[in-house]
Amino acid sequence: MGCYVNPKGMTKEDWLAHHGVLLRAEEYRTANVQSLLQGGMVLLVHVDNGPFTALGVVYNEAERVEFDQPDDHRPKSFWLADVDEVRKVAPLDQYLES
Repeated sequence: MGCYVNPKGMTKEDWLAHHGVLLRAEEYRTANVQSLLQGGMVLLVHVDNGPFTALGVVYNEAERVEFDQPDDHRPKSFWLADVDEVRKVAPLDQYLES
């Protein structure tokens, strides 16, 4: 795992409120990552690590599975956002598969 959203001047939660669409866990689990990217959208996972939160970018299928491990009990929410908006706050292009 490696690509994370880090907006300047606002929290990750504020960024999600402006740019994200909340998904049900089942929608996340059945999403086709490559089709979404080709359609201009990207999956995100908001993870509560206790003392801090993280907003991970799901840039391939392996990342989608990694963020949804059954033995990982951290609270998570799943989001969809416009890929161009994500590019403004995360180094997405260096992680995309060619």
